[in-house]
Amino acid sequence: GQILKTVDGGANWTAQASPVTAALTQVRFVDTVTGWAVGTSATVLKTIDGGASWVRQAAVPPGDVWSDEVGITAIDAQRALLTTPYEVIGSTQDGGHTGQRGGASDDGITEAGTFWSLDNTAVTRRALGADDSATVFQTDGWYRYIPLFTMGDERHGLLAVRDSSNDTVTWHQTSDG
Repeated sequence: GQILKTVDGGANWTAQASPVTAALTQVRFVDTVTGWAVGTSATVLKTIDGGASWVRQAAVPPGDVWSDEVGITAIDAQRALLTTPYEVIGSTQDGGHTGQRGGASDDGITEAGTFWSLDNTAVTRRALGADDSATVFQTDGWYRYIPLFTMGDERHGLLAVRDSSNDTVTWHQTSDG
């Protein structure tokens, strides 16, 4: 996969050596030197020198389905999440040396690595690497459902609850997670 680097805001680009031939589809930097990239054929790359060199990292365990829609959410130099538009399919907590299956919905992932997931009538949260989750908001029936949910950070979020019995929407906001 072709890797290009800029140091002047995109005015000029320089080709970098790539350890893979797979097409790279997304790149995310967590600071000026640490970045993650994903691509086809279960490709996960990481740089720790601002993009001058890239090293292939562990993907999700063998046997998992990989799609060209896989993206990456880089939390910090040690933690990253592999995502599809619908779920987290894998993660690493050790800088990419090993990968583990994700399995949580990707409705919200904060920088601290908390998964926030939505299933029509409830919002739950789960810390990266944890097996259990906690319900933080739930409606009182299927006629009241949650069409919109977002978390800005660990503590601040917004969701809408639609009541189909009277066609109203109520907004809920949190500042304490």
